Amino acid sequence: VMTHELVRHRVGTSFSQESLRYVRLDEIPIWMPEWALKDEELFNRCWLLVDQMEEHQMWMSDHFGLDKEKSFDIKKIKTSFMRRFVGMGVATDIVFGANLRTLRWLIEMRTSIHAECEIRLIFQQVANRMILEDPNIFIDFTENEAGEWIPRNSKI
Repeated sequence: VMTHELVRHRVGTSFSQESLRYVRLDEIPIWMPEWALKDEELFNRCWLLVDQMEEHQMWMSDHFGLDKEKSFDIKKIKTSFMRRFVGMGVATDIVFGANLRTLRWLIEMRTSIHAECEIRLIFQQVANRMILEDPNIFIDFTENEAGEWIPRNSKI
């Protein structure tokens, strides 16, 4: 979910995200917020669904004979098809770059209480890191009691 939110920001950014066209998902990494982990019935139902998706991924891999397939092109076509049966919440890796003006704006926007919890968590960490790494650029940011990082000068 976080990477889907992040890649919506185009100006002053660059991305390199793991492609599920080349990855078999026999284990589907999922992140759940703390409140969802505490709801036992919800947690159990969610993991039951993840288990079913993992089982379906393994079945398709066997069904397509991917371990015996020699053609990379055919493997790519089949694994690309298989990603359609994984929830949007699957965890993927991403490398992200941004210029400082964009980074300031993203910290302000994505630590807001209105942002998705996953991207808030990440950008709270980014804010802490940037204040340590480049205090002259981020000195006007303060964190409020809700964990939002708010600059004194929103537009620079």
